[in-house]
Amino acid sequence: MVVAADRAATLARLTGADVDPRALATRLMFPTPYPLTDSPMWTGVHAVRPGRYLTLAHRDPRPRQVRWHRPPEPVVPLAPGARAVRTELAAAVALRTRGGGLVSADLSGGFDSTSVAFLAARDLRPDDLVLCTGADHTTDDALWARRAAAHLPGVDHDLYPPEEWGLFYEGLVDERDRFDNPCGIVTTRHRTTASVRRMAARGSRLHLTGIGGDHLFLGFPAHYHSLLLTRPWLSAQRLRGYRALFSWPWRDVLSALGDRRSFRRAFAGIDPRDTTAHELSTVRLAWQYRPRTAAWLTDDCVDLITEALAAAAPDLEPLAPTRGRHLELEAIDLTTRDMAAWHDVHRAAGVPIALPYFDDHVVTSALSVRPQDRTSPFAYKGLLTTAMRGVVPEDVLARRTKATGSAASAGGLRRHREALTALWDDSALARAGLVDTDRLRRICAVPDSPELAEAGLSATLAAELWLRGAR
Repeated sequence: MVVAADRAATLARLTGADVDPRALATRLMFPTPYPLTDSPMWTGVHAVRPGRYLTLAHRDPRPRQVRWHRPPEPVVPLAPGARAVRTELAAAVALRTRGGGLVSADLSGGFDSTSVAFLAARDLRPDDLVLCTGADHTTDDALWARRAAAHLPGVDHDLYPPEEWGLFYEGLVDERDRFDNPCGIVTTRHRTTASVRRMAARGSRLHLTGIGGDHLFLGFPAHYHSLLLTRPWLSAQRLRGYRALFSWPWRDVLSALGDRRSFRRAFAGIDPRDTTAHELSTVRLAWQYRPRTAAWLTDDCVDLITEALAAAAPDLEPLAPTRGRHLELEAIDLTTRDMAAWHDVHRAAGVPIALPYFDDHVVTSALSVRPQDRTSPFAYKGLLTTAMRGVVPEDVLARRTKATGSAASAGGLRRHREALTALWDDSALARAGLVDTDRLRRICAVPDSPELAEAGLSATLAAELWLRGAR
């Protein structure tokens, strides 16, 4: 019998499936490369690829996957592409605001949430919308959020203090978690859900977010690896801009541009024992961000990763014919897969969330635009900025900064180092033979350790807490 569900964890529970140790090991890489991210975490459970649906025919025991969505060809110029993005994003927001009742929305001060908030304000009465901003004194987000809210008279703007927002690694363990995959939200649970906890107390029925805007509008410099052959002068100009922005060494840029390997050959070159941390100056023009493994993984874990890489290599094809397009589709697939866990966590905190940027019509409209019109070191999210002219005020669209969570992450490591160290005393990953807990304890006890660079610890924490819930 074939049984289908929208959650792999449900099927695993119903069938008593065992955790697949090879799939679990690959989630300890950062980032886990495509197509290893497609492998379900349990034996006997199979995945339906994004953009496909499952069909079960009467008298036919074999399930089939049918493709219903294909990524568009990126051929639309900026102006008509921006109009399409505006139309589709407005429709996606209107779909959520329809029906009345109090709706809340993030207003971080960034372009993504601000655009959604202003679109929602066009659809709702002022009394039916609450905007929510977590003030963080280490960034200028709150300043830009206040500036945006001033253009929406009558709409309540809830600005809450940083101590209520919290740091990373707070509230790590929640026994209600039953995720399909390890998900990094466990490391930011308290911080990520601060706004919906406040909005639940206000009676909000739905919370709008700007998640997905980065994936559609920041763009990938790797687009210019292929465009160099057809638009050499434009590509050279843009690559010079990225080199200056990220301090890329010219020698590394030229080496990356000379790398003309296929996706399959690049995948075959992944070294599962590479523990070298990425830096800001790491050139990112390849088919994938070089996966790395943390120094605390055991030899058995690395062997399982090696087996998984070898098993995936035959007949491997990229998601798109060029590096930039492959990377953006991989990022969208990976993030939307994680959103099931995000939905669970936010519902548990009191209010379901909505992600209008990830509606298929919005994604299609954005990816239809030519890469050179939506990816540039000289224009921050130029496609979204153009699309939102006339909706978001010009002085708000003038922002050129972007906040990160680095201060909250570093502060969380220091504040919660005792809890992080104690977490490994009874480690599920250690019982599975995948991590060296002595090394993890030593590293977590020293929050400024260079071995905690990047998100190796986040990936390990996500896998550890997922495995506890899965068993």
